[in-house]
Amino acid sequence: MSNEDQWASPFTQPVSCRLIRPPSNQAKSLIVALHGMGQNADLMARATRPLQNEDRAILIPDAPLPFEKTVSGGRRKTGRAWYIYTGDQEAFLDSARRSGQWLMGQIQRARNELSNENLPIHLLGYSQGGYLAAILTFENPRLFSSLISCCSRMKTEILAADSAPAPIPTLVIHGDKDTSLPIARARESADDLRAKGWQVDFRSFPHAGHKMEAAQWETVDRWLQDLVST
Repeated sequence: MSNEDQWASPFTQPVSCRLIRPPSNQAKSLIVALHGMGQNADLMARATRPLQNEDRAILIPDAPLPFEKTVSGGRRKTGRAWYIYTGDQEAFLDSARRSGQWLMGQIQRARNELSNENLPIHLLGYSQGGYLAAILTFENPRLFSSLISCCSRMKTEILAADSAPAPIPTLVIHGDKDTSLPIARARESADDLRAKGWQVDFRSFPHAGHKMEAAQWETVDRWLQDLVST
């Protein structure tokens, strides 16, 4: 019989974060934009250009976990991920919460960099980033001014049935032709959240798939403008 030792040892690596300031350098709000699985901050920065204006700062972090997979032709695709999912729900939530805790630190640093502790924060997530955005919002509802879920499903089951509704406007953006995450699942989570007392605006796009199109980003921009003006 052999002897065996086993232990868990913490492992970390630097993770890039990008803070896009408005031209005036006087931000009135902060959008935190979370990319999809296997993507990175560079892709999200290009995608969210329609949201840049003279009043908004945008924090775009790389997800903290490295990601790699083999795609067509045997090529390897590398990027970042927000959590590890194997089907084990508890392990998934633990992984997501660890990333969420790290993200909270980056949000605080962005507030410090912008010299405004009371800056309204709009949390936006695309695909896997949308899952994390919803989890983080549900567990820290007083921190955020709004939640924007793009091509994703909000994990409303982590909210208790009798949880007090948080006064957080929520926008759900989804394409009818999304084959990665069917629109019915996004609509179901939106309906469930609405039933729990949240303010939910569901916007569907007949010709859109899992990729955010220009019209969808324009909708997000107008929705945020309307939110500020009300």
